[in-house]
Amino acid sequence: MAKGTTGKHKKKTGTIKNLSKHQNVERRQGRRFFFFWVPIIIIVLLFFYAFVFDPPRSVGEPISGTVQEDGQERSSGVTEKIYSVVLDDGRIVKLDGFQMSSKESGKRLLVQENVSLLFKRKSFSFVKYIK
Repeated sequence: MAKGTTGKHKKKTGTIKNLSKHQNVERRQGRRFFFFWVPIIIIVLLFFYAFVFDPPRSVGEPISGTVQEDGQERSSGVTEKIYSVVLDDGRIVKLDGFQMSSKESGKRLLVQENVSLLFKRKSFSFVKYIK
């Protein structure tokens, strides 16, 4: 009988070793997920936030400028107007005509410079017309 019990005992230890190998594989997969995929997911979420929800902050005082060209329609077929504005400091910027209403060239206006928080993207927004 001693031989029969030792044989059963060997089978039990063999299955225990197999379970521990299986648990080690699961641990490795868990570590791989944690150290490889979690940082990638975090980076993707940060980029998504930056491009979609990155809030623009106004920089300095509004800058005065002159409307250079009447609005031109965008090529996408949407009836949006884009105006070219020459600022007093010499820069030429494009403004969306939605806020401006159709105005002829030569009108004076104030433009606010905005910079996004994370990627420092610059944009300009219409403030008001100057008489």
